[in-house]
Amino acid sequence: MFENNNKKVVKKLAIKNMKANRNRSLIMVTAIFLTTVLISFVLTAGFSFFTTMYEASEAAPGPGADGALTGSKAAYEKVVLQEQVEWADFVRKCSTSSLHNDEFAGVQTELFAPDKSFYTHNYIILAKGELPKENTQILISDTLAQKLGLQELGAEIPLQVVVLQDGKELETKIPMEVCGIYKNPLANISNYYEEIYTAQGFIDAYNPELSKNQNLIYVKLNNLNPFLLKSDVFNKLSDLTKAVNADSAQTRHYMEFAYSFVIALPLLFFVMLIMLSGYFLIHNVFSISLASDIRWFGMMKTIGTTKKQLRSMYMKQIRFLACAGIFLGILSGYGAGLLLAPEVIRMTDYYLYYKAPNLWLILCFTVLFSWLTVWISCSRTLQKAASYSPIEAARFIPRHKNKVFTVISFALSGIVFLTVCNVAFGYQVEKMVDRHNQDEARIIHIASFWDLNEPYKPISKELPSSIEKLPFVERVDVIYRAKTMPDLIESVSQKMYESFLAEVKLEGKLKEEIEAIAQLQGSRNFVQLLSNGNAKLLICGLPAQRLEQEAAYIKVLEGQLDTEKFKSGGYILYQDVDYLNVTDQQIEQSQKIHAGDVLDLSFYDDITGAYQAKQLTVMAVVRKMDNYGTGNIYYSNIIMPDTLFQSIYPDYGERISSIQIVSNNCLNEQQIEDITDLMKKEHNIQLRIDSRYEDMDYYTHRKAAITILGFFLALVLGIIGVSNMVNTLITDTLAQKKTILIFQAVGMTKKQLWRSLFKNNLRLCLISAGIMLVAGSYLTVTVASSSMFTGFNPTLFGMNFLLLLIFMAALCATISFFMTRQLNKKSVVERLRSFE
Repeated sequence: MFENNNKKVVKKLAIKNMKANRNRSLIMVTAIFLTTVLISFVLTAGFSFFTTMYEASEAAPGPGADGALTGSKAAYEKVVLQEQVEWADFVRKCSTSSLHNDEFAGVQTELFAPDKSFYTHNYIILAKGELPKENTQILISDTLAQKLGLQELGAEIPLQVVVLQDGKELETKIPMEVCGIYKNPLANISNYYEEIYTAQGFIDAYNPELSKNQNLIYVKLNNLNPFLLKSDVFNKLSDLTKAVNADSAQTRHYMEFAYSFVIALPLLFFVMLIMLSGYFLIHNVFSISLASDIRWFGMMKTIGTTKKQLRSMYMKQIRFLACAGIFLGILSGYGAGLLLAPEVIRMTDYYLYYKAPNLWLILCFTVLFSWLTVWISCSRTLQKAASYSPIEAARFIPRHKNKVFTVISFALSGIVFLTVCNVAFGYQVEKMVDRHNQDEARIIHIASFWDLNEPYKPISKELPSSIEKLPFVERVDVIYRAKTMPDLIESVSQKMYESFLAEVKLEGKLKEEIEAIAQLQGSRNFVQLLSNGNAKLLICGLPAQRLEQEAAYIKVLEGQLDTEKFKSGGYILYQDVDYLNVTDQQIEQSQKIHAGDVLDLSFYDDITGAYQAKQLTVMAVVRKMDNYGTGNIYYSNIIMPDTLFQSIYPDYGERISSIQIVSNNCLNEQQIEDITDLMKKEHNIQLRIDSRYEDMDYYTHRKAAITILGFFLALVLGIIGVSNMVNTLITDTLAQKKTILIFQAVGMTKKQLWRSLFKNNLRLCLISAGIMLVAGSYLTVTVASSSMFTGFNPTLFGMNFLLLLIFMAALCATISFFMTRQLNKKSVVERLRSFE
């Protein structure tokens, strides 16, 4: 056999071969087009959904920024000149603390005077009215307007602002007019936090002595590494703080890269499964297409075409078809994603945070994957096809041996479909409400969770008894936390006041353990050591009858809980100061406090200046297992019965951290309002109320949003799954054409053919269903365990799996019917001649 070197002839033959097989070329372009559409659409819509939901759920003050610096106008002017800053907004605080209006009780409400760019950068979109221009005008959120019952503009609200006069803080009532209402981008935390905006001239007019260093500089950085998933934000902000001589930095992005990656992992895994589905779709089409061309390859070899020329000839066709399919697919997929994703998100509460993904990123990623898929799919099959000799090629009979690909291609879409349906449609509002509420309602002092921006104001002793008198309240449980005064923490730009912390003398076993932890590098943040050798710890006192209820939120490491012993007043629960558990393997067991240890504890009383000494036995060593702040023990180091707490701290009435409101019936809106009215009479903005009723309403709306997104994703996955199944089953059947023809030649009827095809197809589906069941249940349990969802729902999973089985059986029957008709369009004799 001679070698033909005529390149022009080879090129012409490639073009003629493509034109001669128009149907095959169309099918190949369609396969590439569908795969590219799916990939580009999933990337466009998927990243839109992920980033939108993530940003909305993690929303914090300055929602459009990466974080904020605390500093002066001079610091701001330096910030905007920095190369790593995309934009910066300057926001002035108008009050030394949150507003003191009784109407805002339970909600930290701040009054700010921002620059104009702040509104654009931080999703402040007007629902009605205009931005404040005068010193007496304010812009409020729609959620705050709803709480206040405001529907029309022009209403007057007297704001109780804390101003500085001669260096002293005074509460002043300033009448303000509502000039506009904006859609609240912080709606997810509106039960705890609100922002009101006014003109910048307000400060000079009403609070001119206010410190000029307490302002916020919201910053958007342009030097973040996209592959680090924002785990580098805080470090970059800290560097910026030093560069501009600002006072401090703050952000919501404190997580390590590993944790950020874990959060993004479900999306990445989802995209990979879509890509694998696309790979199998293209692979199957190319396999059957090239298998039908092997005889033609053999004939070309007889006229001197080399293996390299055959490969080049076919790759020219592939490149042309791939370019057409990929180009059209990207346009269609990205366009569909841009069109449909925002419309779907618009049905939810997350729309303010919608941002279209970067076109060039989607373009590069889709082109790269689509071309790699095409190249891998065709080159492996082409290599094998070109290796046949002319005689082997003439005798070649297409066979579809790779059943593994068929089974996997079925299973992939089914696995993700089961997961999406379970976490979206299985979202249980009641379960989410139970996570955040022990009882029907709770009034809590915010010092239980964080430091204060104004002096501590206690819950009055009368409030619990007033609430208990309400006819719908069964009982009230009062939880105490110790607090040693003074509690002022002063920095260059601001004053802060400590949360609930109490001084305890370090001696004996307590001293040994805490000093061992404090000596470890980086662990001093876990405990506040004082210059006199003592430490400040979290000390909680609760009714003994609540011990069993609180046990659901802690893990007992040693010992056991005994309500009667606890009630006696001689026993405590102990939780070490290393709440992040980084020292568990680094401290000797002999240095740790254990269940059964008798401790001599001395609690400092700041009223008398003396220590209250108690000898107490450690009933159990515990650790927090509460991710939602529902339990009252939380990070407390020493947990004791309320009677013991009262004997140690004579001013216990001013150390109430929360009031648990117990009722035999579900409280309604009016009853929650009655409790809130009593709380408002405290005139204490440091209190907030949590209730099952309000959470039920919030999570019902959230379920609607998740269900909408879940339905949309399930629909996309359904299209992918059907495309894969139809393509795979048809190509598998076509690969067996000659075998089927032989059976029909010896008497197989159309009915028998349909039954045979149905059984073969169904067998493949049942094998893939087994993979779906095992892998799908594992993936679903893993994803559903996220705090965003409410866990694995076995009943729903079983129903979805059964529906998948029914659907696959119906699809197998339908495909078998159409393939039987298609294969019998020509007589057996005519089909036999085509194989000669």
